[in-house]
Amino acid sequence: MCGCRIRRDRISIGIFGGVCYHAAARSCKIAAVIPVSTATAFLVSFLSEQAEADMTDTAANSPPDFKALFEAAPASYLVLTPGPDFTIVAVSDDYLRATMTTREAILGKGLFEVFPDNPSDPAATGTRNLRASLDRVMRERAADAMAVQKYDIRKPESDGGGFEERYWSPVNSPVFNGGKDVKYIIHRVEDVTEFVRLKQSDLEQSRINEELRTRTGQMESEIVLRAKQRVTEVKGDLAVPAVRDGAGEVGTGNL
Repeated sequence: MCGCRIRRDRISIGIFGGVCYHAAARSCKIAAVIPVSTATAFLVSFLSEQAEADMTDTAANSPPDFKALFEAAPASYLVLTPGPDFTIVAVSDDYLRATMTTREAILGKGLFEVFPDNPSDPAATGTRNLRASLDRVMRERAADAMAVQKYDIRKPESDGGGFEERYWSPVNSPVFNGGKDVKYIIHRVEDVTEFVRLKQSDLEQSRINEELRTRTGQMESEIVLRAKQRVTEVKGDLAVPAVRDGAGEVGTGNL
């Protein structure tokens, strides 16, 4: 190559018959002939570096992929259109895992079509309470945090079908259209089933312990009462006066 310093960002390369033309350096007085393979490797390396630089610039200047970010969020989210059907328009992966559903199966469908009450639970209040909360969000244009709610989830047929008992802590928040109108509602839930079951287990254990303490106290009272009765009986036996029979012998007085 020529003896001048070469900066790759300031040169153009032409390969004709193995000749490398250093177009930018007019002061160069030497035109060296190099193997075509060497020039090609140099050109590929240069173009690769330029492509990487272009990709870096593009990534830095392009907006984030908010759809991908939302779906990968480490929390359970649904995005709903305002009532009456509250259609599902977006869902996070975490929500899909928590509810044993797929994105293809629930997008575009009404919330309560996808998540009905458990028909085997006549006391179920999930759909009624959730609808009331979503209605409050639309009416008051403010977030609504619900109390812990029992809301059973339908299991896939591959898992035997039916419903699985679940408890949730839901928060529903409005998204506005730039004005005061609610365009979407973000439905966020946290599965608190294990926590509720532990609390129920603790309460049940406390109830059992209380019953055991009560029963133990009753047994102790019964033992003390019987002991007192026995002492009284023994004292009564000892208090019977002695009598003499006809032969002059002492008896107990009993017939």
